[in-house]
Order: sequence, then C-alpha cells, then structure tokens
Amino acid sequence: IPNVKIICLVRNPVKRAESHYNHNCRKGREPLEFREAVLREEIRLRGEMQRMLCDERYQSFSYQHFSYVQRGIYVEQIRRYREFFRPEQFLIIKSEEMFTNPVSVFKEVLAFLGLDESIPANMTAANTGNYGRRETGEINFLKATFALHNQLLYEEIGRDLGW
Repeated sequence: IPNVKIICLVRNPVKRAESHYNHNCRKGREPLEFREAVLREEIRLRGEMQRMLCDERYQSFSYQHFSYVQRGIYVEQIRRYREFFRPEQFLIIKSEEMFTNPVSVFKEVLAFLGLDESIPANMTAANTGNYGRRETGEINFLKATFALHNQLLYEEIGRDLGW
C-alpha cells in the first residue's frame, strides 16, 4: 500500500501518561502509585519491545499496560513509519485540537483523505474522565522526561506542538 494515508493523533505525553495510568487503576491493573509506576516502567518493559519486533504475533501485556512514558515518545514511533512512508503521507493531529475544535479537525482529515465534506450532526466527547490532580513535582518530572523527545518530534514533523 505505497500510497496509504497515515493519521497520527498525538496527545500531550504528560496528559497521555496520566490518563493511561488512571485507566489502569480504574481497571484494577495498576497497584503502584503514579511516581513509582513511572520509575519502574523501564524494568517492567525490559525486553518487551525486542520480543514484539522479533515476533509479530507476540502481544505484550506489560507494554500495553505499563508503557506510560514509552508510548508518549512519539518521535520514535513516527520515525519507524517514516522508514517506509513519505512525510506527505502523514497527517499529525494534536488531540487537544480535536477536543477543542472537532469540526475543524474533522474537515482537515476529510481534506487529507480526499473525501467530500460531510460533518456528522453530533460530535460530542466520549470516554472522558475526571481524575485527581497530580503533584507539581510529578508533572515537572514528566515534562522534563519528555522535553528532549518532544523537541526531536517537533524537528521531525516540522511543527512545534507546544508541549
């Protein structure tokens, strides 16, 4: 599929990590406090990416559920795709933009795909959740963790996402 169109929906990785953690807690999968879960991620994921790359049928429970930081390092994921696809085949959308202006983003997607404009009557948010606030230290730790990765992402896609 050499002319495929790829849409990447990216969320502020700090918010994504928080949401991922909260989801796992709600589902009873995460026994650790947030900071401990993030600090133990590397140990929990050790060897999982290599296993997934070596065996396309391997499904990593640990990677799916405990990759709070790793899955927010979008530049690595996009670079893997760009080994096979041209930059013009990608549409990068900030989820924050989709949340605040869904009609505009939907129109952008339709234009990217070369489809006629047809806006659904109802575009209300789904799967929203309200959670307690994280400590400032935890947020600052995550911001620092993602800072270099975000800068590399901005350079890769030619756009500053403001995270």
